[in-house]
Amino acid sequence: MAERKRAYMRAYKAKQYEENPERINLANRCYYAKQKYMLSDEEFKLFGDLTPECAKTMHLINTIEIQNPTLVRYILARFEP
Repeated sequence: MAERKRAYMRAYKAKQYEENPERINLANRCYYAKQKYMLSDEEFKLFGDLTPECAKTMHLINTIEIQNPTLVRYILARFEP
């Protein structure tokens, strides 16, 4: 029984990938970024399709902040209206 369910899911996923591979690849990239950068479900929903870019940006900002907090304030001030 379990094997039939797995075979059905594999066929379903293959069909979905054939219909729209860009959407599937984007969803996979988003999920990978969520796991890699340990994002919460709320952040994942907030970022949407930009999850990989947002997660990477947040990670880099945190890295810079650890090494030089004043530099982060300088960088972020450039983007304030």
